[in-house]
Amino acid sequence: MHRAALTWFGLAACSSTSSPTATVAPFHYELYAHHAEPQGPPASPVAPVIYYDSMPIERLAIDYPNYADAIGMQHTVELRYGTIVLASLARTIGVQDNAEACSEKHMNAPLTTYSETLCEYDNGEFRIEFADAATADGGGCLGDAFCPPRCGTSATYTGCPTGTHCTSRVTSVDPFASYLDCAPIGNKQLGDACTLIADPAGAYDDCADQLLCASGTCQALCSDACASCDYVPGHAPELRICN
Repeated sequence: MHRAALTWFGLAACSSTSSPTATVAPFHYELYAHHAEPQGPPASPVAPVIYYDSMPIERLAIDYPNYADAIGMQHTVELRYGTIVLASLARTIGVQDNAEACSEKHMNAPLTTYSETLCEYDNGEFRIEFADAATADGGGCLGDAFCPPRCGTSATYTGCPTGTHCTSRVTSVDPFASYLDCAPIGNKQLGDACTLIADPAGAYDDCADQLLCASGTCQALCSDACASCDYVPGHAPELRICN
């Protein structure tokens, strides 16, 4: 099982409306993931279900007596296909909310609300979309990420270390599911038979750069040279193949 390790993007665009309150304010926490699949990919053969703290509810919303009592509390969002957990993302209050930066902009006023929204993709991954917070002085902070993938799949940019490329890390074979991340570049060429290499961080194929193992062979990723491109079930929408 892959536990996503997404980097928090920071809170920005803060504004304050009054001086900090001297009372201890209650704290409201929310975690919400929504389906962000673009139009075009084939429907998943097994409908994914989002769970919060092991409950299949629409979103997680919890009230704490105050922010100090909430610090260190961990909540988990999971993407499940049937009984299989394909993606699991843990969020710890006081770590992901960047509270110190937001509080300092508001004369050290404590947080009173914090909500984080995630994008869920049917291939089996979560990505951060945005977060917002409010402080006891009536101000607030907003952070935007817009659901970026961990790496880039183009021939000109991947953001991956030398010897690796941005490709699928497979978390489940049946049903097939994966997430985008860097993995070692294989030596199989276009049209060659391919296979998956087991790895604790998620299996990866043995195809060369700009290729993806689909239907048992290494196939070219979508580019301007392709007449058209197809989505591949179980792979991220960025990894379309040329036809």
